[in-house]
Amino acid sequence: MSTSLPDLRLLLKEINRGNCVPFLGAAGNGEIPSPHQLAQQLATEIGYAGQILRLPEVAQRYALMNGRQALCNRVIEWLGGPELQPGPTHHLLAQLPFTLFFTTAQHDLLEQALRAAKRPVTVVIRQEDTAYIDASRTTVIKLFGDITQPESLILTEKEHITFFDQSPLLTTVVQATLATRTLLFLDYDLADSELRRLFFQVVRGQSRHKRSAYAVWPKPDDNQRRFWAEENLRFIDSETVSFLQITHRELSSLAPEPQLPKPPKPSLPRRPFRFLDAYEPAYADLFAGREQETTSLSQKILAHRLVVLTGASGTGKTSLLLAGVQPRLADEGWQMVHVRPLGDPFAALRRALAGDLPAEASLRDLVLATEVATDQRLVIALDQFEEFFLRLGPEAQNAFMAQLAPCLSDPEIDTRFALSLRDDFFLRLGTFEGQVPGIFHNVFVLDRLRREQALEAVIEPLRQVEIELEPGLAERIVSDLDEQGVDPPQLQIVCDRLYDDMLARGSRRITMADYERLGGVEQLLPAYLSDVLARLPQAKPVLEALVGDEGLKTPRSLPEIESRVGDEVGDLPAVLEKLMDARLVRGVKENGKPCYELVHDVLASAIWEWLSEGAREAERARGILERGFSDWRSNRALLLNTERLDS
Repeated sequence: MSTSLPDLRLLLKEINRGNCVPFLGAAGNGEIPSPHQLAQQLATEIGYAGQILRLPEVAQRYALMNGRQALCNRVIEWLGGPELQPGPTHHLLAQLPFTLFFTTAQHDLLEQALRAAKRPVTVVIRQEDTAYIDASRTTVIKLFGDITQPESLILTEKEHITFFDQSPLLTTVVQATLATRTLLFLDYDLADSELRRLFFQVVRGQSRHKRSAYAVWPKPDDNQRRFWAEENLRFIDSETVSFLQITHRELSSLAPEPQLPKPPKPSLPRRPFRFLDAYEPAYADLFAGREQETTSLSQKILAHRLVVLTGASGTGKTSLLLAGVQPRLADEGWQMVHVRPLGDPFAALRRALAGDLPAEASLRDLVLATEVATDQRLVIALDQFEEFFLRLGPEAQNAFMAQLAPCLSDPEIDTRFALSLRDDFFLRLGTFEGQVPGIFHNVFVLDRLRREQALEAVIEPLRQVEIELEPGLAERIVSDLDEQGVDPPQLQIVCDRLYDDMLARGSRRITMADYERLGGVEQLLPAYLSDVLARLPQAKPVLEALVGDEGLKTPRSLPEIESRVGDEVGDLPAVLEKLMDARLVRGVKENGKPCYELVHDVLASAIWEWLSEGAREAERARGILERGFSDWRSNRALLLNTERLDS
């Protein structure tokens, strides 16, 4: 449908707010040679006389006859001549408050115009360039490559067909943008099949809540109107230059968009490091070294209905979600509901989501009700999802996945889901491929810290709390820990113990001499657990009681711990309190009941190693019984499979 005056005002308001992203094509409008003109030229050179000349088809024939290099050279000659200069479209765009552009044009005329307007520009051509997207600079994302990098050019029909498979990161950036911004298509032929393929790939997976898009296109015919109206795309019946001139004039008369006062930042926590606890939203300013992963995972979550975050134990998945992704999504207007499903994940979600629905309400009902109640777009993060496999039997697992699957396909639902679990449990998700198609389609793997990331994770938190670090010490710590990457828990333990030593000395500076006096990495890492046990020998059976099946931390209630430690521990609550003070144990709630658990699986692995084989076998048997009980609760007709106990 053609855009009415209220629609145009709405678009101008979105542009004024910075919520609109132009999608610039290469149709030309007389300013530059168009793709159709290039197709005609190439067809003439190879003697091709197709009824309808589509550039990808003609380019494919040209490459088959003369080779891809010859095709690239011809395109570079066509688009790279000195006579081609930025036109009115490019200069007008450079004067408008757009900070992000997508373009399928393969020349650099827009970039020239932006630089002439004194605007710093980041150009993204390849997938790896997405790491350099900087919100403080104008970014131009060139989806079909650039003539300065011939190997990046998307020219032939085959390259167009496989583009989205070959460039998933760029696709994710576009899809994430669509989830938070209004797209404005300029200089595109809306009848072109390549644009339609591009558009449908971009909006794939979006629900009925997808944002309106706009296209500047003079005199669209009725077929075009009907076709695009179904996709929530509104026409602006105008030439591109005329529209941009009107936009420039109208925006100059609009009052600047009022900036809502930002809530004051919470005061920084006293301690710059988290030892073995996860970084949480309150620690976002201290969470350093994961900026690239924060951006990439946030975009992936916004672009897809389901994302699986996986990585080895200790890579910092929970910290990335809470201190990285959650604040980033909040800036984009999305609310994260972070749930650790201890036991039944459906019960945990029922407590976290809209709570006034009847007991028989489905997960779909809960999600829809929460979307309405909060009036916000939601991301539900199910964290430490390996516990789903450790605490539930197959029947209970299947029952939950049967609840989740409709939430991922229902067009009424706009909520995104993220599952986070350890990599040694990742393949177990394959059990549910039949119930949740595409469960492995959108996976984000979190690796250990690279050297430069680890340095940032040491230096930035100390800078934030104004603690001086002797030059060269951060590099020494990272070098001592670096074995094909740095484990975040090891880095946290070392830095936290150095910080404690500094406090004990009444200083505000950490030196190389301090590090060496404490024995460096070799002494700082293993000594802490030993020190606690030396001071509190009765803590050993308590710590053992908090290790579950497969050597992972497992929450236990006070009566459960008492049943395991027997008479070995005198005042159990007092011992637990001291272990909490030592930051080895923390309190959690399972099904609303208070429990205790080890703060990290790194501790659980160390404790598992000192258990006898008999104790490990007993723990494995308990795990089988617990999962069997969860199946029985899910389906009272089921009996425990004794073959699993025999094995």
